[in-house]
Amino acid sequence: MARPATFDELAVIIDDMPERLKLFVVLAAFVGLREGEALELRRSDIDGVIGRIDITRKVDKNRMRAAPGACADCGRPITAPKTASGIRIVHAPPPFLPMLQKHLLEHTAPGPTGLLFPGDRSDHMSARYLMDRYRPARDKAGRPDLTVHHLRHTALTIAGQHGATAAELQARAGHASQTAMAIYQHASLDRDRSLADRIGDTYAAWQASQRAD
Repeated sequence: MARPATFDELAVIIDDMPERLKLFVVLAAFVGLREGEALELRRSDIDGVIGRIDITRKVDKNRMRAAPGACADCGRPITAPKTASGIRIVHAPPPFLPMLQKHLLEHTAPGPTGLLFPGDRSDHMSARYLMDRYRPARDKAGRPDLTVHHLRHTALTIAGQHGATAAELQARAGHASQTAMAIYQHASLDRDRSLADRIGDTYAAWQASQRAD
């Protein structure tokens, strides 16, 4: 497993990505979404005011058009997360809410079912399109080893550094055991939002230090 990205490296990557994909890096590196989960997010899954994100589906980039349930436009099926624990609610850290709100206004397909990251024809964005733009950004940050999956690993590392319990980490990641999920559910969604707030406070302090320099 590659070492987690630093805030400095993430800032370079985000800055170098096209406007329509900056939020993708944030959702992977600070929230911990899987690639397929992010690419299947719809406008109705997002509360831009508080940064709430409902994850109930994913797009499977590895399955062919003929698969049951395939998306007619893109040839990739939309499925439920791999396990029941993959269906979850997470929150974006507050410093990223302006980016999220701007993305909803300028880059999300229209209508409640509009994709958060549409392709050129308002179908699903292809993994190749994403990687063709992500690869130069990570290289510019000096992290050619950093895959999209490693961004998710970074998000969970950051969450752990900010006091998330094992159960909360597993639930935020969406791969918790049933026992861990039961423990987390007692903590309530307020705990996930509080965790996002703490991550946001650290990131905001880092931003302030960069401006001071």
